[in-house]
Amino acid sequence: MKWRKIFMIGMVVVVVFAAGRSCLRFGFSPTNEQDNRNPEKLKEMVTITLEWGRLAPFPAAAKNFKIHTEGSTFTRTFKGSFDASKEVITAWLAASPGVREGELKEHFPEESTTYYLLKPQPNVAGGCSIVVSADGTQIEFAVRWS
Repeated sequence: MKWRKIFMIGMVVVVVFAAGRSCLRFGFSPTNEQDNRNPEKLKEMVTITLEWGRLAPFPAAAKNFKIHTEGSTFTRTFKGSFDASKEVITAWLAASPGVREGELKEHFPEESTTYYLLKPQPNVAGGCSIVVSADGTQIEFAVRWS
């Protein structure tokens, strides 16, 4: 009787494992990896980031622009970064309502970076932030929903 129970539990584990592998193989896995390679999804991430963070359009002069998604079925985070001149970044921050109406914090004094906690679009985003490098030429941004 004891061996039969162990055998049945083992069979259940094998079936669950096989079903999980099949789901991954046929594209039912979390879509982050797929989305991060899809040009249309990347454009959508930019649109949502700008909307949720209440940000001005990313500067045309931005270099090394990157964006990706993280999260699960119940959460979504878009993170990214770009480089530009200090003047371009200062103008972009000033043109962004989420930054103007948010909080400026010296959150990382040991690194001399400036941290902005944005005022996100109401009832949409759970949190938005921007980190500006010490020399003012690099931006890291993140918007979250959960």
